[in-house]
Amino acid sequence: MPFHVGQKVTLKRNSGLFWLNERGETPAPGIKGPVHGEIYTVVRCRMGVRSELLSFAELETYSYDASAFRPVVERKTDIGIFTKILDDCKVRG
Repeated sequence: MPFHVGQKVTLKRNSGLFWLNERGETPAPGIKGPVHGEIYTVVRCRMGVRSELLSFAELETYSYDASAFRPVVERKTDIGIFTKILDDCKVRG
């Protein structure tokens, strides 16, 4: 899946980044990695030896395997469901 600069992404739950714990801590002191549930902005995309690599504005200058991330789906708020519930209440009441 091709990513692009400026895209918002998040770490997949089973990311395969085995050297990270759930808080994004790495074995190297002071180096913070990505955390599941956080949103990151892609600032660089490049091809590595075996896979696409991504760098993020919110993290240090390290690159991460793109297969460990998925795009953030931004959904616009739709109040249609609430309107339908209110309409149903008016019919019953």
